Amino acid sequence: MRNLFDALIVDPNPASRGFLWQATIANPLFHRVKAYSKMTAAHEALRSGVKFDVVLLSSVFERVEMETFIKGAKTTDGGKEAAYVSVLKAANQSSDAIAFGLIGGADGFLFEPFSADSLKQVAAIANKVRREFEAQRLKAGFSIMLTEVMRALDEFMAAKLVGQEVASAHRNLLKATKALQKIKEDDRAIYYDVACDVFQNAKPRPAIAYKGASKRVKNRLTKETLKRDPSEGVAEDIEDSSKSDPE
Repeated sequence: MRNLFDALIVDPNPASRGFLWQATIANPLFHRVKAYSKMTAAHEALRSGVKFDVVLLSSVFERVEMETFIKGAKTTDGGKEAAYVSVLKAANQSSDAIAFGLIGGADGFLFEPFSADSLKQVAAIANKVRREFEAQRLKAGFSIMLTEVMRALDEFMAAKLVGQEVASAHRNLLKATKALQKIKEDDRAIYYDVACDVFQNAKPRPAIAYKGASKRVKNRLTKETLKRDPSEGVAEDIEDSSKSDPE
């Protein structure tokens, strides 16, 4: 996981935009910082595919503007996994402004005047959002893996039940379960949650009626029987008949 964060600043005021840019770029928690005065330019930057971890939006924008921007930014390659932080001016830090930011889709807030601690909180918000998206990706991956394991297990048991060759099904089962051995220690809690959901919601495989040994198995048993010494069968018959004679 990357330890540093890339930030995108959107603020129409050149003074506050420049101050926030300087404070962010000087903070060791941030790596690349871009600043724009217009939402259209910022949106184009996000559409270019360059990924950002946090987008800092000035609260001077109208509510509808902010809602529209965040909604659109979350559909871009560069902003779909970013945290969106509303930057509140010192004179605009009321509960109404905070509620407005939350309704508009903000993940958190940055209050003026800025400090190292407040930017650290921004980094924490970005890290929280980053972990949530990573957890989503892990859950999707584990679900696919476990579904494949169940499919391979069903294939193996179905072949075994009807007496078919199981070597191929066994190889597929080993291949499916091999990926599970590579799960990291830190990801096991997520894996266990997904495993419980997948197995609890799995539909039972339709019962397979056993119709006796397959033709291949029958042919093999016939060949093995023909290879036996005929005298073995005669001896068994004689022994059985002697036991049935009365004394």
